[in-house]
Amino acid sequence: MRPSLIAILFAAAALLLSAAPAVCAEDAQTSLEGFVTGETEDGPVALKGAEVRADSGGAVLQTAYTDSKGYFSIPCDAGTYTVTVEYKGFETVVISNVPAPGIMEANLQPRVSDLAWGLDTPHALEVVAILVLMTILAAGMATYALAKDKNSGIQMVNDLDGPDDLKEDEPEVLDDP
Repeated sequence: MRPSLIAILFAAAALLLSAAPAVCAEDAQTSLEGFVTGETEDGPVALKGAEVRADSGGAVLQTAYTDSKGYFSIPCDAGTYTVTVEYKGFETVVISNVPAPGIMEANLQPRVSDLAWGLDTPHALEVVAILVLMTILAAGMATYALAKDKNSGIQMVNDLDGPDDLKEDEPEVLDDP
């Protein structure tokens, strides 16, 4: 009996030891790594300082920022995550089912609203407002210049010299040929 008891103990120990790496692998720390680029007129460029968030089940796991090469690394457990990438002037990108360990790439597109004259939205609106005001001013100046012309039939109130200027012009009589 002794040999079979030893064989059973040996088999049980072997079974426990073979299961141990699988249990440890589930709890092992790994990382979610990747690169973030942004599309520009000159092609894709690395985005330094882009915010990368990994979440699992709606809870943010960790936030990382890209380095000068656009690289990031987030320590995490093995599994799949939803990754959100943000960078000022570019559209936010959300990528689902990103495996960890793994390396991902995100190429951000510029925001359409940020393309006007190479300005962000508030500054582009300022430029548009200035252009509208300049157009109104130019139209007012043109109207004033035309009104100053005595043949225009338009008189400005401040151009009146006295009560005689208020007389209506007599209509022209055209001669019949």
